[in-house]
Amino acid sequence: LSPDDIQMFLLGIKQGADRLNRLVDDLLLLVRLDTGQMARDFRLVAQVRRDLGEILERTARQYEQQAADCGVTLETKVEPDLPPVRLCDPLFTDALGRLVDNGIRFCRGEGKRVTVSARADDGWVEVAVSDNGMGIPAEEVPHLFERFWQVGREQVEQQGAGLGLAIAQELIHLHGGEIIVESTPGEGSTFTIRLPAAGEA
Repeated sequence: LSPDDIQMFLLGIKQGADRLNRLVDDLLLLVRLDTGQMARDFRLVAQVRRDLGEILERTARQYEQQAADCGVTLETKVEPDLPPVRLCDPLFTDALGRLVDNGIRFCRGEGKRVTVSARADDGWVEVAVSDNGMGIPAEEVPHLFERFWQVGREQVEQQGAGLGLAIAQELIHLHGGEIIVESTPGEGSTFTIRLPAAGEA
């Protein structure tokens, strides 16, 4: 084997190990969700936050390099003076990050864009992750939050286990919210996190 071949071989091993680590982490997270441990932890650590815009900006920044590598423009549009929300920062940013990651992976190429936005809506706060990518067939939308369900395997290389959206939805349920999906094949998708404004749940 040449040095380049060895380097590629080692890179493949590392990538496989990273995927396995992510899968183990996700399975452990599901155990905590299923046993109620996560809900108990949430009640102990959740706080009323008035800096949701800053949390969104910070989370988006973590995916800027991934977006750039895929030729995707990643932007944030946050409405000013959002009402406070009760959340656990690490759990919320985990859920949001999974949506941003999905948007980037299914939205590759020149002219493609992923937008993280937030607005108030009559006692709720809506955080939307929108893309102008491949979209999702209507018959697959009802299954998106099922564990181990994967969309578009024949079109996009899948490196996960189909747990990301299921975990995101369950983490948002802990916050008293939900994730709703709107998608048009060939035009793109919007995943919207709806959270109750603090004091109005």
